[in-house]
Amino acid sequence: MAAPAPSSENDVPKRRIPWFLRHWGLTSFVLIILLGILGLIFIAPAKRVWKQHQAASYLAKAQVCMADKNWAGAAPLLEKAFLANPNDPVVIRACAEYERDAVKNPDATGFYLKLLIDLKAANSEDRAVMGEALLAQGKFDKAREMYESIALADRKSKAVLQLESELIRKEGDTVKANDLLRKSLSTTADEPNSKLKLAMMDMESPLKELQQNSLDMLWKIAHSSAPEALTAIERIAFHPLLNIPQSAELLELVTKRADTSKKLRFIALSAYLRFHSEERETQLDKQIALSSDKSDEELAELCQWLLSLGETGRVLKLLPKDKALKNPK
Repeated sequence: MAAPAPSSENDVPKRRIPWFLRHWGLTSFVLIILLGILGLIFIAPAKRVWKQHQAASYLAKAQVCMADKNWAGAAPLLEKAFLANPNDPVVIRACAEYERDAVKNPDATGFYLKLLIDLKAANSEDRAVMGEALLAQGKFDKAREMYESIALADRKSKAVLQLESELIRKEGDTVKANDLLRKSLSTTADEPNSKLKLAMMDMESPLKELQQNSLDMLWKIAHSSAPEALTAIERIAFHPLLNIPQSAELLELVTKRADTSKKLRFIALSAYLRFHSEERETQLDKQIALSSDKSDEELAELCQWLLSLGETGRVLKLLPKDKALKNPK
């Protein structure tokens, strides 16, 4: 058998180059497109979920601060929550609540509530609060339109009744407005805020029985740990049925509480002096003596209090001449 003839160089079969290497530019382009599609399918939703988680975490911490009336602590947390998830209705609603309760800014409150309305996430209470913000901005017609946008079945809640009450008050029917306000507060009669507002309404009543009921309720709130306690103390100081022993009790209460401002202490002291005029000079001298090492702000509070008592001469003696000239009032 004859040996096979040696193969020539041209007879060696050539190695096939894969098509994706032969068309590397096209392959790269396709890979980039595929990676982009995968990113849209998987990465973007993952990022969105992470942002939602961040917003929820910030919001939870902010709500704890808001429950404690720690507005300074709540503000940066709400800002971070909103930046992380600006379309979350719960976050937007919390921002509106902060602007309404802490900052008392109807413009900012309305801004956030309009976002809720635009997202079609606003409930009847949101619309009622929006109406209140519009009223505060002097936009009565728009506030009325907002009230009319609330379904009839949803107009029995506290917030909506309060808006209706304010609209009627603006129209001049004070009696009906007060009836509606009382009706709205009765829906949450056990809450300290509702108790306070009802007591303040009864305080203005011409009926002695209602006035006495209001004073009794204000004392209960004043001795509580509720945030409304300080407002109750101030209302007691101006209550028409406040008597001699109660004025002393009020002053003692204000002195013992650590959360009372200097202004509130002066209000309580003024109420006490209405019944103890024989102590007036002694108390005034005492307060002036205590002011010797106080800051300008504290000194200003003392001067304002003295002026409210008609003690212009003491103020002029207390202030340095240059400050007295700048503060002739």
